[in-house]
Amino acid sequence: MGVHLREKPLKGSKKGISLYLDINEGGIRKFESLKIFIYKADPSDLKKQKMELGKKIHAQRLLELANGEFGFATRDNREINFITYCEVGMDRKGPKTKENWNSALNYLKEYAGSKLPIKKINKTWLEGYKKFLLEELSPNSASTYFAKVKKTLSEAMKDEIIQSNPATLVEPIKLTDSTTKYLDIEDVKAIAKVDFDNKEVQRAFLFSCFTGLRFSDVRSLTWDNIITKTINKEIRYFLTFNQTKTKSNNEIPLSSSAIDLLGKKRENLEFIFNISIHSGSVNRTLRRLLELAEITKRITFHSSRHTNATLLLTNGAEFLTVSKLLGHKDTKSTVRYAKVVDQLKLTAIDNLPNIKI
Repeated sequence: MGVHLREKPLKGSKKGISLYLDINEGGIRKFESLKIFIYKADPSDLKKQKMELGKKIHAQRLLELANGEFGFATRDNREINFITYCEVGMDRKGPKTKENWNSALNYLKEYAGSKLPIKKINKTWLEGYKKFLLEELSPNSASTYFAKVKKTLSEAMKDEIIQSNPATLVEPIKLTDSTTKYLDIEDVKAIAKVDFDNKEVQRAFLFSCFTGLRFSDVRSLTWDNIITKTINKEIRYFLTFNQTKTKSNNEIPLSSSAIDLLGKKRENLEFIFNISIHSGSVNRTLRRLLELAEITKRITFHSSRHTNATLLLTNGAEFLTVSKLLGHKDTKSTVRYAKVVDQLKLTAIDNLPNIKI
């Protein structure tokens, strides 16, 4: 009788190991995959956390086997770090969903830190986290990220780490009309005129308004991403980068405004824009900027991407061109802006003088 924690090399391109349990119960041997994958490319602290999680599950199984209660949760698991459990769970996701889960995890870390014993997550804690998300994000984004925490708690119940899911006691965040939020050119000009104490966020946001880059792509830009080409005997600046979300390469020309917003190269900084890695922190700074610019619209950093699409379309760009500039795989994602453009056209018509004869 015994339970042993084992390691198995991973197959394929990703080098590393997976953890599993070798269980011998009354002469019957069976194996339990923990679905914990430790990659060679993982940071050392993450490797350690994953191994600790494996050891705790191993200890749980030993105790259960000794008590003749195999298959039932024990209280010791409530010390498991929920942040680590989320990271391990994220490794199980496909590449298409990992980016969204990673964003949700970043907000969780910003609220709770890097260590959150699962036993501390109760109705009161979840209500506090729900309020935090609603203050930082649009209701729809907050709903998506909160739902991921609830789902992970359900998985922890299935893994017999917790006895019950406290998220069932908390009302979900209601979705609202997902009308695209954007700024018009007058709003952009007003933001540019503000004498703001955080020029980095101000420049980064405006740069995204003129390029359509996502927050993750803007904050990771280096001068190596800026190249020049000679077109019709004229030197033009281009931005070349690998999109964080889609993992696809993209190259877009830079307008004169975008070039000015890059500023001068600073040798002591690795990135072009020296902003926080946490979008929540940047959005809080952005709200102060919008208030000073007397803009009352509910805008987040991601709204700059919508702003870019709207500005391009209202200035005559075709949907296919905008789709390519934004890095969309097809025009389906771009057509969402058609309603915005139609509304702007109606507004323009309605603003014409009323003449009668």
